[in-house]
Amino acid sequence: MKSERKANLLGLDIQDVLVVLLLFGVFSSIAAWHRYRPRQSEWLARDMIQHLGAENNTIANAILHGRGFSDPFRVETGPTAWMPPLLPYLTAGLYTICGNDRDRVVVCVVCLQCFVVILTGLIVTRLATNHDCRLIGYVAVGVGFSMEFHELFQKTHDTWLVLLVYDLLLVGLCALEKPPRQWHRLLGWGVFGGAAALASPTAGFTWAGATTIRWLSTTDQSTTARKSAIKAVAAVAIVSMLVVTPWTIRNRVVFGRWIPIKSNAAYEVWQSQCLDQDGVLDSYSATQHPWLADGEQRRDYQRQGELEFLDQKWELAWTSIKSAPMDAAERVANRLLVATFFYQPFNTLEKEHFTTTYLRLVFPLPALALLVAWLLANPERSGTLATATSLYTLGLLPYVLVSYYGRYGAPLIVVKMLLFVLAYDALRRLAIARWKQPQAAA
Repeated sequence: MKSERKANLLGLDIQDVLVVLLLFGVFSSIAAWHRYRPRQSEWLARDMIQHLGAENNTIANAILHGRGFSDPFRVETGPTAWMPPLLPYLTAGLYTICGNDRDRVVVCVVCLQCFVVILTGLIVTRLATNHDCRLIGYVAVGVGFSMEFHELFQKTHDTWLVLLVYDLLLVGLCALEKPPRQWHRLLGWGVFGGAAALASPTAGFTWAGATTIRWLSTTDQSTTARKSAIKAVAAVAIVSMLVVTPWTIRNRVVFGRWIPIKSNAAYEVWQSQCLDQDGVLDSYSATQHPWLADGEQRRDYQRQGELEFLDQKWELAWTSIKSAPMDAAERVANRLLVATFFYQPFNTLEKEHFTTTYLRLVFPLPALALLVAWLLANPERSGTLATATSLYTLGLLPYVLVSYYGRYGAPLIVVKMLLFVLAYDALRRLAIARWKQPQAAA
């Protein structure tokens, strides 16, 4: 049975395709309707389909105009490592293909985003069908699309790329239940891990942690099998580091400092600890960001340079943490709450309306589903649940510890929808078992 499920993981069912396309069509139509409305809606956020990822887009333009990976804040400030490199280079490639026409690049990115959103829906419905929960899979996809409507249908940032990483990571770990013995599979998984890190350091961290947990936990307890699994984990880790190494060497040569992927962690800590009031980023924090505003932060960045600017922010943040550790702990607790159970609008001036109320009702469902699924877990069917749990927890952990707002959690929507399905499956099986007990006694 297990081999059958694995073989059918990527199989497409025409009914699943049609339902996912229908759901996608409904939500994309709502987004398009709002995009071309002459006045702003009170229920839907402002359309940001032309955004193209803020610093990612400005760096892409610098690459396109021969200045290299530089200038993250719309002024010429020199080389940078502020963002991970994959999306800026991909965007620069699209600009080259499209003849430096921004509107055409937007169309290309929207098409890529549409593909990833549909793929996400198909993965969830396929896994739901494997757990005999097809209808609930459709419900989960609909609720998931509505939860991240703004990020998936109204905005072009890095969400689609990181979501693609989590899609492939989920599918890969469900298929590779144990460490593969074929060298080409290990090589491919290691290359994928390196690419994931170059797309998002958090995604790379999640890949490393989830792979280690999955492969070591499903291995036989014999010494030989355990050693083989450890070697497999070490092999893919080495390959992933080799993929990342050229970028790390570039940063060392340019900045004289080892920066594995990106440099801006210190700024993220500072704005969560010193700039924001509760530790959860919001529209006030965003208005101070050097990309958005030509204000104090951008001027300090221009005057000091990237590394000195970040060193100063880290010193301020660390001083604040040492002087008030309980305040820092409270901010971490706030981020944990907002990342899992309580929906907090990014716009602090946003009115309480139907959309906000709805999101506050559905937002805690994935975390609650995780608790329910583990409380009622069936050992014979816990492999997918363990994978989903590791992706969910590891994917949120860096943001809870460092810096968080809604966009950071959006790429995990594929895992959140799956948790909803797994919780229903556990509840259904419990109900069936309880119903059968009196029948057996009779």
